[in-house]
Amino acid sequence: MIETPDAAYIPLYAGPDVYDRYDGPFVQIRNTRFRYCSHGAIYQDLTKNEAFTRMSGVKQLGTLGASALYLGTNATREAHSWMTAIMMDIVLTQNNFDDAHRKLGIAAGLFHDVATPPYSDQGKVIDPAYYNEELLVRNVIGKNTRVLRALAKHHIDLEELVATVQGQGIVGALLNSREGLDVDNLAYIALDQAMISIPPQFREMYWLSQEDIFDEYRHVAYDGTWAFQDATTALKLVTFRAMLYEFVYRNPFNRAKEAFLARLLRKTDIKPEQFLRWNDGTFDLWFRKQFGEQAYDDFFQVLRQLFREIAREYDHSLLPELQNLNSDRLCVAVNKPPRDALGTLVQYDGMVMPLREIAAFRETASAIEQRLAHMGFIGVYERAPPGQDFGQYAGDISQLLAGFPVQRPEDWEPLFRLPHSSEH
Repeated sequence: MIETPDAAYIPLYAGPDVYDRYDGPFVQIRNTRFRYCSHGAIYQDLTKNEAFTRMSGVKQLGTLGASALYLGTNATREAHSWMTAIMMDIVLTQNNFDDAHRKLGIAAGLFHDVATPPYSDQGKVIDPAYYNEELLVRNVIGKNTRVLRALAKHHIDLEELVATVQGQGIVGALLNSREGLDVDNLAYIALDQAMISIPPQFREMYWLSQEDIFDEYRHVAYDGTWAFQDATTALKLVTFRAMLYEFVYRNPFNRAKEAFLARLLRKTDIKPEQFLRWNDGTFDLWFRKQFGEQAYDDFFQVLRQLFREIAREYDHSLLPELQNLNSDRLCVAVNKPPRDALGTLVQYDGMVMPLREIAAFRETASAIEQRLAHMGFIGVYERAPPGQDFGQYAGDISQLLAGFPVQRPEDWEPLFRLPHSSEH
């Protein structure tokens, strides 16, 4: 396994001598070979500041952990940032980049999410136009003297770091691609698959999670551009990512809750720059004081189903008419489709090309494009009457799964089909 000057690989059955040699932190991802100790001074120096440690109190998947289906998805943005930094370190090391590029990649991995608000994406609903993490990185770390001293110690320029987080330059393209998978994606896919429970009913997603696809950062090569060496595995990762969006990130129960939460939070006068200094715990205290314990329980109490999707409309010209439905019990919200990541560059037949241009993958690529495009719609969401809910799902996952709306044309396959995939 690959090691770097600042990150040591920890074998699965390492003895006490290994753990005596290093003082941590030990960063591991379940279902993968990712087991590292980031012992180098750059990791230690860049993480000993309040801007970075705030992320230890920000849930990676926001309110998803407060739902019956994805109970326990409580990884943090700090954990994700450690993993992203180590993956950047490894990829740049194995591609023979010098120390300056490698340290820039580590810093960008550690700080790329430093401007994420409490509850991650759900926190952005207070002011979506303001919360662009990549643009806010400078605001957060540029005023932090501890961060600036640590960057200076390792000869990392603040403006070059900000540009890298925004996807500029060779190192930035590795961290933050606009078209395909990048190291940020690889880190959150690997982390999220380890944290969520994937019901066997989501068959192909479940099968893919059992395959050796989450260590693919080890097979990213640079030859004028970044490309995956194994095209089939890259396609599987893009497929798994699409399923994460459909079944996890954008599941209808959480989208319903988020729609009502967004409407509630937009009525507040909280200053965005103040919000960026909070973690989830600070937000919880403020929310309880602002809206009361009952409202907090409604949005953050697990195993209660108070919100649900009741309709979808794909004709966006009807939005003004549908907005007339907004009331105490109904909420209308626009859902934008995620990017499909099929622009991921791979090595195939001696050439570097995007996944979507490979003829053998066209059927799967087309399915991904259609399924993700189908996630762009106007949703109509309902809130249960006071004192009621839409069902207690604890212990009966089949009832919860039955709530996923089936909105596909009749000739669509219910699941993605990978080339030459075997039935399990």
